[in-house]
Amino acid sequence: MYKTLSAPIVAQIEITERCTSHCLHCYNFWRQNDKSCPAHDLSVDAVDRIMDQLLEYKIFHLVLTGGEPLLNKKSLFRALKRASSGGITTNVNSNLAGLTIKDAKQLKMLRVSNVLTSIMGPNAEVHDYIAQRQGSFFEICQGIDILQEVGMPIAVNMVVSQNNKKFIRETAQFVKSLGIKHFNATRAGCPGNCQDFSEFSLTNEDFKDYLFELYDVGEKEQIKVDVLESYPLCAIKEIRRFKAFTGRRCLAGVTSITIAANGSVRPCPHLDVSYGSLFKK
Repeated sequence: MYKTLSAPIVAQIEITERCTSHCLHCYNFWRQNDKSCPAHDLSVDAVDRIMDQLLEYKIFHLVLTGGEPLLNKKSLFRALKRASSGGITTNVNSNLAGLTIKDAKQLKMLRVSNVLTSIMGPNAEVHDYIAQRQGSFFEICQGIDILQEVGMPIAVNMVVSQNNKKFIRETAQFVKSLGIKHFNATRAGCPGNCQDFSEFSLTNEDFKDYLFELYDVGEKEQIKVDVLESYPLCAIKEIRRFKAFTGRRCLAGVTSITIAANGSVRPCPHLDVSYGSLFKK
């Protein structure tokens, strides 16, 4: 079916490369680059140029991310407004730092489907260490309260690495205590230009244990569990038991694309391979 498409179905726009956190496992490949290089931000004019093309090619869904998109609110809300008026559904990925009640109301007014945030542990000690920023756990909890106050749907993902693999159940229980009925836990993925990710990546045995734990959490905590990326079926092995974790496929460059804050187009947010810039071609 995808061979008959005239354009991708989903686009992900990195509104900015700036972020309030510096997560140890961060998949944004530019984190591995020369730190002296200035971070890119999309201007409002640049957003309009991108949205003109996405609307022309009838993209169905748009994910606004970063970096931290709330650090570039003017461009974030411009993209959401253009998408909403053009009939494109949207999600926002954010660590919720700096979220205000006004922002939350605007997200709801612009019909954002949900906001995806990351909780990387059951408490501030674990989460803040991984985020490399003190106070980030509190800010996420505060942001969730604000979103719930305005009735904005929230999705939570735990990025599972060597740093927090033993806290999956406790983190799920904490998420459930916040009134959130859906818990995602996804293994940490290696950035495209990272030469050694062994410090963070799960071993084959870890991966098996993680799937068992996530499955058991869903059964015993009565909370819906899922993963946000595709996993090779040969790694899952017990397909029948873990069927809920097998529904995703790698869509990179097939039905989805990523548009960077400098306008370059990549097949996947994890990869540093660019196929040109929307500002040039």
